[in-house]
Amino acid sequence: MSIYLKTGKVLPEWTDYNGHMNLAFYIHLFDSSWEVLLEKFNIGENITLSNDLGDLNIKACIVEYIESLDVNNKVEVTNKTISLYNKFV
Repeated sequence: MSIYLKTGKVLPEWTDYNGHMNLAFYIHLFDSSWEVLLEKFNIGENITLSNDLGDLNIKACIVEYIESLDVNNKVEVTNKTISLYNKFV
């Protein structure tokens, strides 16, 4: 099952000298989308800070290049959970 998180576009400052999106900004895009996911489950910034809760983190992030992204390309971010660690379920 995939969960839709957000849609955006590749900004010029996210690209390398070839005009392709730089790896660091793929991770930035995933990270900002993670916040959207936390809010969907009501465990985002406001709840975490107001209840003095610890944060959640991602153990691994796999970036698979299916095709390159260029300036102004539309980007749609979805989340697909592959596995869960029993301690946190």
